[in-house]
Amino acid sequence: MSILKLAKIINTKEKAAKKFQSECWKRGFHCVKCSSSKVWKHSKLKNGLQKYRCQNCKHVFSDQSWTVLRSNKANIQKLAIVNHLSSTILTTREIAIQSQLNKNTVYNLKARLRRIRQHLHRSISPKELSGIVEMDETKIAKNWFWGAIERGSNRAIVELIPNRSAVVMDRKIWKYVYEHSTIMTDELPSYMPHPRYFQHFTVKHCEYFVHPECKIIHTNTIEGLWGQIKRKLNNICNGVKLEHIQTYIDELLYLKNHDFSQNPSFFPLYCPKF
Repeated sequence: MSILKLAKIINTKEKAAKKFQSECWKRGFHCVKCSSSKVWKHSKLKNGLQKYRCQNCKHVFSDQSWTVLRSNKANIQKLAIVNHLSSTILTTREIAIQSQLNKNTVYNLKARLRRIRQHLHRSISPKELSGIVEMDETKIAKNWFWGAIERGSNRAIVELIPNRSAVVMDRKIWKYVYEHSTIMTDELPSYMPHPRYFQHFTVKHCEYFVHPECKIIHTNTIEGLWGQIKRKLNNICNGVKLEHIQTYIDELLYLKNHDFSQNPSFFPLYCPKF
């Protein structure tokens, strides 16, 4: 969604609140504590969202309870802008300037969104890849990461690996690739898929990036994914700790492949697990 389309949806606080409520309660309206549907309207928050009181357990909650906006008093329009811009490569400082919010508020909201997107990616990520599968490995923050991407669908898997040995590569192939698939790799000798179950083609990057005789033999798709990941990580001013790198990668893969909502202005703000 473009920022202009988002601006039309949330050009007033009332419109922004209604849009958020439709996203928040699309799974059904109920008490967040006891799941009872017997609920009264209680009062309104300063940001325009509604508070409720459950007739069954007397619990008071609001539209933003159990969302990434919990205990957040900022303007709902500004928070929608943060959610939208968090999927770009803008820094926290740049997003804070555009949304006119405190830098710490933006940082905390982005961290919550990132954890939710990682959770959603892992819940619906592919278990195995098939067809033509490109594989490669790269170094990020002095650590090796292995990646595989299914050509055509662009479904991808990226994981931290201890080394680039043949044992590690063989385990990844048998774990994540369907039998009788076609595997494209570079000239790393550790890739030795069993010829009975996999068809394997090698790209000699010291000579060419696309095979001169067969144009479908290349690893440009996975190389492009590494470029996107490194641009996202390099754009973070203070760098990323090793334990958080996988979170950023999973968020990027989720936004790349799994966000199918036509109007994702508040998606995925609702997630009871966080």
